[in-house]
Amino acid sequence: MDSKSCKTGKMAPRTYKLSYLPFKGRAESVRIAFFVAGIEFEDERIPLTEFGERKKDLPLGQLPVLTIDGSIVITQQVAILEYVGAQGGLVPTDHLIKAYNDEIINLLEDLTYRTSATIQMPEEKKKEARAILNNHTIPKYAKALDGILATHDKKHAVRAQLSTSDILINRVVEQLESGMLDGISKDILKPYAHIQRVQKAFLENEKIKQYFAKVAK
Repeated sequence: MDSKSCKTGKMAPRTYKLSYLPFKGRAESVRIAFFVAGIEFEDERIPLTEFGERKKDLPLGQLPVLTIDGSIVITQQVAILEYVGAQGGLVPTDHLIKAYNDEIINLLEDLTYRTSATIQMPEEKKKEARAILNNHTIPKYAKALDGILATHDKKHAVRAQLSTSDILINRVVEQLESGMLDGISKDILKPYAHIQRVQKAFLENEKIKQYFAKVAK
């Protein structure tokens, strides 16, 4: 676990504050990683009414942001997730397996960018863009991901235990199966057996079950 030197010469644990808006979004994967890693953190959820004022002080004007020891700031969801995940054994140390993990993460980020780009579109343009996503783009990425998972053929995405890629697969599956994206079938990932297998293993993991039980309270 990451630590810092203190005046006594001993190593002290760092402090963490994860800042995001008052919903799951792109911070939820990091919250899960903190929980699995057993690391305490401040979960700052900025009210939407305050975000406009806070935005000007944020790097890139966006969230999530991780503040370490009150002064060190890390932006970008994947960078934050990988930093936290590395401390909890969620980032593979074998270089090849880590490359597999990164491959999946980058694929998912590419797909997320394409789906997120439609959210603020005017309705008619959004309808057309979502049709392309539903009929072409998402099946293309899902087929590629399913093939990667089939090649590895592990309990989880790239190995026998959880990795950060499993957490991001869960985020994308949740988003696409939520039914909240108009024009995108909530059953769009059902034909992909290996995505479903890995997602099932994720949800059956004891730490993940504990996390969702905690969140549900």
